[in-house]
Amino acid sequence: MDTWLEVAATLENEINEVMDQAYPHDWDENFLSRQLLRSIQGCLQTRPYVRGTERVRISMECYKLTGRREATFGDIGLLISVIHKAAKPVTGAAYLEAKRRRPHTTQFPEFRQAQLKRILKAAPKAQLLLYDYEPSTQFVGPLGYHPWQWGLSPLIASHVSRLPCANVRVVPIDTALAAGVKDTRLYPFGTTLSLQLIARYFCGLDLEFAPACVESLKGNGALLPKRLAVIRVVEGGGQVDGPEINPNIFVREDD
Repeated sequence: MDTWLEVAATLENEINEVMDQAYPHDWDENFLSRQLLRSIQGCLQTRPYVRGTERVRISMECYKLTGRREATFGDIGLLISVIHKAAKPVTGAAYLEAKRRRPHTTQFPEFRQAQLKRILKAAPKAQLLLYDYEPSTQFVGPLGYHPWQWGLSPLIASHVSRLPCANVRVVPIDTALAAGVKDTRLYPFGTTLSLQLIARYFCGLDLEFAPACVESLKGNGALLPKRLAVIRVVEGGGQVDGPEINPNIFVREDD
């Protein structure tokens, strides 16, 4: 079984591959978001993991918003349940607004302050998901600005030797608005998507617990993203049922 750090490193490699394969002919936010979720789903569900001394299982289902909507709320929503042994399950929501880098520039031209402020008002922990066709080391790693402490950790296997470069970063929307830029100068304020998932979201951190957010990602509210991933992180054995998703609002995309 892989360690928790090896999961993050392997996942980062898969994320980078999605960006590499999409550029330049499929460099479209909707395509990238769909392929990204499918790749993450396939990577996470192929083997069990170890976090400390405990075995951890992760399940993930992908959905898309159905029907015509006048407005959507973010590109990707994550409905995450974290279940520790002998503890009450914790379920929270995460909203990600995807932006792609314009080829041959440093710009993210779809960055709209009015849109981001609207998202932030209802989901204060919402994040930007920045897609780049070029890898770089400009991001915050698990121990700060030295990405991944590369070369210091014996836990990272040779098959993920592409690290410490990243193509996708997660930047808090409030931080991005405070920075006042909409280009690659946002990178030092962001972390990799793999670390945001493994070290934050899958540990129950940076999630929205307001009923309006959680219920919307079940399909019972107005804050509806274009795509949804329902994720369960279960420590130990046993079966845990996921939240019930409204099939009139979200339809499975991975069947």
